[in-house]
Amino acid sequence: VVQEVDFIAANIYPFWEGVTVECAMMRFHEAYLSLLPLKGNKEIFISEAGWKTKGPIVGEAVPSLKNTIRYDHELLSWSKAYGIQVSLFSFIDEPWKSNNVNDDDGWGIRSE
Repeated sequence: VVQEVDFIAANIYPFWEGVTVECAMMRFHEAYLSLLPLKGNKEIFISEAGWKTKGPIVGEAVPSLKNTIRYDHELLSWSKAYGIQVSLFSFIDEPWKSNNVNDDDGWGIRSE
């Protein structure tokens, strides 16, 4: 597949792997490194990354505004250091995701 595409877009979410925010960037970097042997001469960019602001805990990943800010800061520092483009997926980043902020689970997705 890699031979047929112009670039590689990866979604990396240590949150869903149940990783603590303290270890999230280490896990993120490991996931990124695992792509390198596959990429050939293609550019890799991170098409989605983020940390939940609220909702259920997943393993040791605790959603909170404080953890989101920490993760985003560390991720953007990583992005700058490695020259890799990153697209952050964040809470209510697009109005169509939720009509009621109170129904949101931290990703801008409303449950019915």
